[in-house]
Order: sequence, then structure tokens, then C-alpha cells
Amino acid sequence: MSLRASDIAPSETSRLFLYREEEGERKFLLLRKSYGDQLYETPGGSIEAGETPGQCLEREALEELGVEVDSSEAEKVLDGRIQATPRGNYRIFGYTADLEEIEDLELSGEHSSYVWASESEIRELNQEGRVIEGLEPLIHQIHRS
Repeated sequence: MSLRASDIAPSETSRLFLYREEEGERKFLLLRKSYGDQLYETPGGSIEAGETPGQCLEREALEELGVEVDSSEAEKVLDGRIQATPRGNYRIFGYTADLEEIEDLELSGEHSSYVWASESEIRELNQEGRVIEGLEPLIHQIHRS
């Protein structure tokens, strides 16, 4: 008997959907992975044992961006949504925060570069196969909330 992805408990992850307004348009921060497929993704990562989604968010923002984020001030926009991908199922806790004041980010070795992209630019990146699977519909959902 073989296992299907739906038979396995989902991995839990916290994602940070950082945005800022540029010329009347909301732009989201995307990080380009420096390894493997080198696709764009949002900051975040796996929730460690004993860690809350908010604590994970704070840790990942500091590790990946060099930015301190207070999860109690970030808006929770995804509360454990299950997302299926070819790599498995993920339970996603998503937060948004406005980063108007941040100019330079200090990326960790996990990411080589970053872009601020509008929803339409993310759609184009997705059509080119340059963003992680499932990101575009999440951005669309968050942008509309």
C-alpha cells in the first residue's frame, strides 16, 4: 500500500506577506531562493516544536530579513489553511504587515535577492513558473481582504 500526500499530516508553516504601497498599488515582498529551483517565495518557514505560529513568524523575519516583527501587531490573514503541493501538504498561518519604513533588508544565505511585486507582477512570475506553487492564489486572497 502506498501513501498519498493527503494521508500524511501537513507540515505547519508561518508565512509573512509583507507589503508596502507604491504609487497607489500594494506591492508584496518576494524572496528568491538561493538554492534548488531558485523560485520566489514569501518570508517564513516551518514551525518548530513548542513554537506558536506567531513566534515562528518573528524568528523567521529576523533570520531571513534581519527585521524585527511583532506578531501581535501583524494582521493574521490565514489561520491554518491547508494547501496541497507536489512536495506535500502544508498548514499555513499567514500574517500581513506594512513595511513602508524598511529600505534595506539583510537577507540570509537562504535567499539571493528580493523584489517588491504587485499582484499582476506576481501573476506574470507565476505564469513563467518563477514562484512557488500556490503563492499566486494566496496573494490574491490576501490582496482582496
